Amino acid sequence: MTGQPSSSSGSSAPPERATRVRRVVRWIAGISAILVILLALALGTLRVLLTHVPDYRDQIQAWVNETTRLDVRFRDLDARWRVFGPEIYITAVEVYAPEGGPLLAESRAASIGVDLWRVLFQAELLAGRLRLIEPEIGLVRTLDGRIELEGQAALDSRDGQRRLTADDLPTGRLDIENARLTLTDLKGEFHDVILSAVDMTARRDRNDLEIEAEILLPEGMGSTLEIEGSAHGALDEPAQLAWQIAVRAREIEMAGWREQFTAFASLPTSGHGSLRLEAAATGRELESAKLRLQLAEVILPGTAGLPTPTRYPVIAGDLDLRRDASQWRLTGRDFEVSTDAHAWTASDLSATWDHDEGRVTRFDAEATFLRLDNLVPLAGLAPAAEWRDRLIALSPAGEVRALTASYTRRDENDPDIGGSAIFVGLGFNPVGKAPGLRGLSGALSGTAKSGQMTLNSRTVLFTMPQKFRAPLSADLAQGSVAWTRDAAGWHFTSRQFKLQNAHGSADSDLELTIPDGGASPVLNLRSSFRDAVLAEGWRYLPIDKLKEKVLAWLDGAFIAGRAARGELVFSGPTRGFPFRDGGGEFRVTCPVEGLTLNYADHWPRLENAALDVEFHNTGVTGHVTGGTLNGLRVESATAEFADFKEGDLTIKARLAGDVGAALGYLQKSPLGATLGATFMNLRGDGPVAADVDLQLPIKHLADRHFVVTTRIDGARVAH
Repeated sequence: MTGQPSSSSGSSAPPERATRVRRVVRWIAGISAILVILLALALGTLRVLLTHVPDYRDQIQAWVNETTRLDVRFRDLDARWRVFGPEIYITAVEVYAPEGGPLLAESRAASIGVDLWRVLFQAELLAGRLRLIEPEIGLVRTLDGRIELEGQAALDSRDGQRRLTADDLPTGRLDIENARLTLTDLKGEFHDVILSAVDMTARRDRNDLEIEAEILLPEGMGSTLEIEGSAHGALDEPAQLAWQIAVRAREIEMAGWREQFTAFASLPTSGHGSLRLEAAATGRELESAKLRLQLAEVILPGTAGLPTPTRYPVIAGDLDLRRDASQWRLTGRDFEVSTDAHAWTASDLSATWDHDEGRVTRFDAEATFLRLDNLVPLAGLAPAAEWRDRLIALSPAGEVRALTASYTRRDENDPDIGGSAIFVGLGFNPVGKAPGLRGLSGALSGTAKSGQMTLNSRTVLFTMPQKFRAPLSADLAQGSVAWTRDAAGWHFTSRQFKLQNAHGSADSDLELTIPDGGASPVLNLRSSFRDAVLAEGWRYLPIDKLKEKVLAWLDGAFIAGRAARGELVFSGPTRGFPFRDGGGEFRVTCPVEGLTLNYADHWPRLENAALDVEFHNTGVTGHVTGGTLNGLRVESATAEFADFKEGDLTIKARLAGDVGAALGYLQKSPLGATLGATFMNLRGDGPVAADVDLQLPIKHLADRHFVVTTRIDGARVAH
C-alpha cells in the first residue's frame, strides 16, 4: 500500500548493529590476548634474565652508583621476584662518599626494587624501591651547629661548595629498617646519642618528598619518637621549598633528656608526659606551628636568682601559631602551668601582631588568666641573655585576669597603647634604681593618653634599697590613681588615697608630673596621718639624703612616742629634695605625746615628754611642753637641727625640781666625770631651777659644749 514502509527494511536494522558490536568485541579480545602474551613473554624473559643477574655484578654496581650518586660496595648479589616486581638483593653493604671519600653508612643487607613499568615500556632500568636492612648511620653536629651525615664534608666537596640537599635522595621509595643511628657532637656539648630500632620510609618523585619515621628512644628518655614530614617544590632549592613536619614524643622522661643534653641546654631535672609539634614553612620562613603539651611532675632546677627548685604538677595546653602575609596570630587553649605553691586556672590566650621591615607595627593580646610567678622559673630554661636575667631579677608575681593589651605604631614617638586587667597580689622586685612592689590588688584600664588604676590591697610591700633600709609595708592601700598625658608629659593624680599599717595611717592627695625630656618629676603631696609610732620612724628615713652619723642619731633618738595626728607636705621637684637652696618645700608637723628621747648617748633621757615637732626641708625643730629629765620637770625646751647635713644639734631647756635630781642628771652625764670625784659624791635636796644649753655636733661629739645655769633657794647639798 502506498505510503507505508515495507516489513523487510524495518527488521534488518537491529541485526546490523549487533554484528558491529560483536566485531569490536572480537578485536578488543584479540588485542588483549596479544598484550597478555607479550607481557607474559616479557616477564618470562625477565625471570630468565634474573637468574643471570650475578653474572653482571660490575655493571649492576656501576648502575647502583650512578643511580644513588654514591660509592656503594657490597659482598653478595642476588635477584628475586617480589610482589611489586623484580628486586636486586645485596649483603654487607657499605656506602662511601664518591671519589674515594669516607664511609657514610653500612648495612647488613639492602634491596633495590626495579621499576617494572619503565623496564617494560621504556626499556629504562630505574630503581623504584631501595631498602636498607639494619644499617648503621652516623650523624654529626658540626662546629657551626648544623646536623649532617658523618663524612658529609667529603661528600659536599665534590664541587667545592655544594651541600647535601633533599634532591640528593634517589627517586622512588627508600625504606630504612631497624637502623642504628649515632649522633656525635663535635662541639662536645653532649654525649653521643645512640638510637636503636629506627624505622624510616621516604617517598620521592621529581618535586615531592614524604618521610615517615619511628624511633625507639633510649632507656630513661621515653617510649617513641614519631616523625612525619613532606616537602613540595624544587628539592635542590631549599630556600623555596614548602615543607611540613610533625613530631610526636610519647611517654618522655625529662630526667633522661637532661642527663644526655645537660651541657647543651637547660632542661628540667624530672618530669614525664607527651608532646606533639607541627610546623610548616617555606625555606626558613615559618608559616605556622602547633604545640600540644601534656607534662606532669616537672621539676625545674634552681638557678642564679631562683635558687629554689620549682615543681610543676601540670604543664599543659595547646598553642597554635599562624602567619597571614605580615600578620601573626598565636592562640592558646586550656593552658595550665600549676606549681606546688600556686594552682593555675585553665585559661585561653591570644595574640596578634603585624610587622613591617622587622618592626612590630600593631600588637593585640588577650588572656583569661595568668599567674606570673609560675611563669618566671620557665625563663631559667632559656639561654643566657639580658632579657632573661632582667626578668628573673624583676621576678613578677601575682594573678592577672581578663587581660587585654594593644599597641599600634602610628607615630614613631607617640604610639597608641591601651589595655585593661584585674590583678590580685601583683608584685615585682626592685631592679636598678626602680623600686619594687608586692601585694597590689585592683583593676587597671587605660591608654597612652589617659587611664585609671583602682587599688584595694592588703599587705603591700614597697622596696627601694638605695633609699630605705627595710621594705615599707601597708596593711591597707586603697584608692584610685588617674593619669593623663599631654605635651608637657605625664600627670598622675589621686584624692584621699588611704594607707594604713601598724605604724600609723594616712589619707593623701597627690599630684605628680613627669615631664618629657628628662627633667625632674614634680610632686605635690599633702597627707594627713594618725597614730604614728615614732620608734618605727627609722624605716622611713631616706638614707641617700642623710649623713651616716646623723642617720645613726635619728635611729637611736626616738625610743618611744606617738603622734595622734599630723600633716606631711611635699611640694617641688623630687630631685631638689631637701630643697636646701629653695625651690620647694618639705614639711612634717605633728604633736607628740609619751616621747622618750635619747638626745645623746650616756645622758639621761627625756621621758614622757609632750612636744610639737616640725621637720622642714633640711632640718627639724621640736618644742617641748612637758616631760621629765632624770626626775626634773621640763617646763620648756627647744631642740633643733638647723641642717641635717651639718649635723649640729642644739638643745635649750628650762628645768625645775629637786637638787638631788639635778645633781644626778649631771653625775649621770659625761660631764660628771670631768668635775671630779668630789662632785660625783655630792648629795642634796630642796628646790632647784636650771637652764641647760647643749651644743652637740653629732659628727664630732668630742667637741660638744654644755652650759648649765642653776638657781638654788633653800636647798641643801652635802658630800
